[in-house]
Amino acid sequence: MTVSETVKRPMEAPVSRARDLGAQLQVIFPPKLCTTLALEEAPVILGRQPGSEGSALLVDDTVSRRHAEIRWDEATASHLLRDLGSSNGSRVGGERVTTSPVILHDGAVVRLGDVVAVYERGRGAEDGAAVSREAIPGGAAATTRLRAQVAAAAGDPSPVLLIGETGTGKER
Repeated sequence: MTVSETVKRPMEAPVSRARDLGAQLQVIFPPKLCTTLALEEAPVILGRQPGSEGSALLVDDTVSRRHAEIRWDEATASHLLRDLGSSNGSRVGGERVTTSPVILHDGAVVRLGDVVAVYERGRGAEDGAAVSREAIPGGAAATTRLRAQVAAAAGDPSPVLLIGETGTGKER
């Protein structure tokens, strides 16, 4: 090989980071709809219309049949949400969403009609047998990580000082 020769190596196909990212949409209100929707590369239609693959059923009078779409965008390495012409609108972080897609950031509050959800990036750690969901309730990724951290610290015999307002449940 001479100084003027360039070695060419085969191009690798770009790898989608959506699967590794492990994003989810936590529906938190109304209580009857509380669920977790896993989000990957495939677009997801949110709405009342049952059935089709790639759709998430949200049965609420304020949600349109095909209310909004969440899809993965390789260019921004983010999930995007766009409204599909819904009657009661979509909001992300309090801002109205139109047919132009909006980037979903970790912790973004998504409102579809009266339904409230939180977008989370990253998977929560798996709950182990030593973790009490009664003591630390919730299904959010941050809550799952907190339970894992508490379980890991529980084996340490060091004293712990709990600080907080009266009546907040420190005695449990």
